[in-house]
Parts: sequence; structure tokens; C-alpha cells
Amino acid sequence: MFTLSDMWTFCWSFFVILPIVAILHQLGHIMVAWMFGAKVSFALGRGKKVLKIGVVEIRRIYFLDAF
Repeated sequence: MFTLSDMWTFCWSFFVILPIVAILHQLGHIMVAWMFGAKVSFALGRGKKVLKIGVVEIRRIYFLDAF
């Protein structure tokens, strides 16, 4: 059972570990598509665009699609 002392672990997992896993997951898709000759762009998340640098695009809800 979770208690209040587990909140630090939950926050660490939710805001740090889960986004890292989401990025690695999306990079796997990008690498395979690139290997098969597809034109790729890296968009992470859903919602409104927050940041775009080259082909990399970060959206507001940035780790939702990797669940």
C-alpha cells in the first residue's frame, strides 16, 4: 500500500523517469523508420506545441503517448 512517504518516489517516477522512457520509446520508432527510408520528424506528446527545434517538436502533454 502507498503512504505519504511514497509521494517522493511517485513524483520522481512520474516527472523524471516516465518522460525519459517516453523519449527512448519514441527514438526507437524514429530509428526504425529512418532505417527503412522514411522521412522522419520527432514529435513527443500531444496538445499545443511548446518547443520546436529542427525536426524535434515537444508538445504540452509530453509523455502521454508512450503509455
